[in-house]
Amino acid sequence: MDNKSIFFTNEIYTLYEKSMIPMGICYVEDGRFRVHIVSDGVCKMYRSTREEMFERLNGPDPFVNIVEKEEMLKAVKAFSVDNEPYDVVFHEYVGKEKKLITVHCTGFHEYTEDGRRYSILLYDEVSDKVRKNLFKDEEEDIAERDRLRSEIDDAIARSYTSVIYIDTSDLTTYIVRLNKFGRQVEKTLGEKRTLRTVIDAYVSALVY
Repeated sequence: MDNKSIFFTNEIYTLYEKSMIPMGICYVEDGRFRVHIVSDGVCKMYRSTREEMFERLNGPDPFVNIVEKEEMLKAVKAFSVDNEPYDVVFHEYVGKEKKLITVHCTGFHEYTEDGRRYSILLYDEVSDKVRKNLFKDEEEDIAERDRLRSEIDDAIARSYTSVIYIDTSDLTTYIVRLNKFGRQVEKTLGEKRTLRTVIDAYVSALVY
């Protein structure tokens, strides 16, 4: 499509090509999206040049930087094949520094004068405040899992303050975790740690 007027009218290009609205205009070819226009707004939001945006979006894996890749593929199929609304919030790495941002994308269909369909995708970056509301339950679940994991770690540390692993094949010993008492025993033994010397050192220390 070297001649830009083949698919879209000149009015579409005049209106959108230099728009600061984060937007892409796409058409469907062989069951997948091909991006034909990327606005300056999209490039600015994605911290990429127009050439970089085209290269990625028209390449073999347009969703390479998107965290929820499978969800995006389903959404695009529903939009491009089944003519369903395209409205999704997703996380994506943008720019050379791979900054993680949350993006809301809405798609809708338009038609050329001769009846050919094309798709307009509107993007907007989600603010930190809005993202916290959107993913509030998910973030609370993550926080709860982290809290429980921390409690479990603390419980293990209290129960097993000194842990020494013994390889039963050759009776060699490996330190996993040592409390203050265990470190004193280790200092006494130095590098000569065998099952017998470790047991002897602990028994002697405990008896004392």
